[in-house]
Amino acid sequence: MWPGKTWPRRGGARAVLFVALRSDALEWALRVNGRWDAHRSGSLPLQAGSGGIELVADALRALAARWAADDVAHPGAVRIVVADYWLRVATLPWSDAMRRDADTPAYLRMQLAAAGHPVEPDDVIRHGDGLPGRPLLAVIYPAQLWSALLDVQRELDAPVTSVLPCSVLAWSCLPRPWLLRPAMLGASDGTVAMLLRGTGGELQEVTVRYGSMPMLTVLRRRALLREASGISVATDSVLPVVDLGNGVDMPASDEQHIAWRGQAAGAGTPSAYLQLAALPVRRGAALDAVQPVAAITPVRALVTLALLAVTALTAGAAWQTSTRAAALENAMAATSARPAPTAPAAPARRSEAEVARIRQVNLAIRTLNMPIVPLLRAMEPPQDLAVSLLGVQVTEIETKNGHGTLRLVAQALDSGSMTRYVAYLAERRPLLTAAVLTQHEQDDTLPGRPYRFTVEVQWQP
Repeated sequence: MWPGKTWPRRGGARAVLFVALRSDALEWALRVNGRWDAHRSGSLPLQAGSGGIELVADALRALAARWAADDVAHPGAVRIVVADYWLRVATLPWSDAMRRDADTPAYLRMQLAAAGHPVEPDDVIRHGDGLPGRPLLAVIYPAQLWSALLDVQRELDAPVTSVLPCSVLAWSCLPRPWLLRPAMLGASDGTVAMLLRGTGGELQEVTVRYGSMPMLTVLRRRALLREASGISVATDSVLPVVDLGNGVDMPASDEQHIAWRGQAAGAGTPSAYLQLAALPVRRGAALDAVQPVAAITPVRALVTLALLAVTALTAGAAWQTSTRAAALENAMAATSARPAPTAPAAPARRSEAEVARIRQVNLAIRTLNMPIVPLLRAMEPPQDLAVSLLGVQVTEIETKNGHGTLRLVAQALDSGSMTRYVAYLAERRPLLTAAVLTQHEQDDTLPGRPYRFTVEVQWQP
C-alpha cells in the first residue's frame, strides 16, 4: 500500500499520530519525540452494530478533516490499531500452495469463503508467516476501511505507516514465546474480551466475545476442553492477560495475571489502547495492512554485480581466445604462401565491433577490481529516509585513475526523501565524489504515488 515504514519529521521532531479504533470509540493522540501531547488528543463515540464498518470509515474521515485544518498539529506519520471486532479474522489450514506466491491469494480466498468469510474484490488480505504443517491466521481488511485510510493519508499529507489488529499488538506482549511451545493470552478492554492462541510465538487463532475479564476465564476453560484447528493447547495454570481497561482494577482471579497494563489515562497520558499502539511490534508484522516495498540488499547487489562481471569476463576471454586462434591460423597460412617476405606486414586494423567487444571485456575486468562492498555501504539509504534502493548499474570506469560512474535506481515515499537521499550521496566522501539526479517520475500505479528516480554517482578508489 505505502512503501517503507519510516517516521518522517515535522519541524525537526518526530510527530506521529496514533489512532485507535476500539469497539466503542475512535481515539487519537499525537506523540512528539516519544512524548504524548496532552493538547492533541480526543475521541469520538462508536456504537457497535450501528452502521458497521461504514461508521468507522466516516469517523476516520472526520478525524482526518479535523487534523488537516490544524496546521500546527500536522503529523509526520500515522499509525493505527484496529479492534478485531471491526475486522474478519480466521484460522486457515496450511497448504503447499502457501509455498508458491502465485497460488497464495487464490488459496486464501477459497479457504476464507469456506470458513464463512467471503472476500470482496477490493478487500485486502494479510496472513501470518505460519509454520509448515501448522495453521495460520488470516486477516481481512474491508474495502471501506481501506478506502478511508487512503483518504486519511491524502487529507493529512502524511504516510500511514502501520495498520494492525489489536490482537497482533497484544500478542507482542506475550512473555517468553519458546520455540514450538503452545501459548495462550487474554486481552480485554472491559467491553470486549479476546483469547489469543498460537505456537512458537506465531499467533494462530483469535476468539472475540462481548464481556470483561471473567469472560476470558470462560474462553480459556472452553479451549482447554478441545483442540481446535490443530492448534495445541497451552496448559499453563495461569492465563497472562493484557489489560486495556484504562487502569480499572481487574477482578481478582487465581487463573489470571497481568502481562501488560497501560498507565492510568489522564492529563498527558492517553488510553491503554493508544499506549499499546505505540509499542514496537515484535511478532506478527506480516499481518500489518501496510507492507514495505522490498529493497535490494547489499548482499544481493554484490552477488548480482559479481555474476554480471564474471559472465562478461568469461565471454570476453572466449572471444579473445577465438580471435587469437584465427589470427594465428592466418599468420601460418601467409607464412607458407610467402616463405621469404621482403617486408613485415602492417598490423591489421580492428573493426568497430572488435573494438567495442574489447572495451566491454576491459570494463568487466575493471568491474571485478571495484571496491563493491564499500560502495554498497556508502549508497545504502539511512534509516530515517523513506527510500528503497532498487538497482545499481556500472556505466563507466576510467582506465588511468580507476574513477568510475554508477547509475542508481531508487524509490522514495515523497520528493523530500528523494532530495535528501541525493544530498546524502553527495556527502559520502571520499569514496563518492558527486551525485546528480538525472531522472524522476511519480508511479501512478502504486497507492501514495511514490517517486522512482535515477541518480548518477561518481566514485574514486
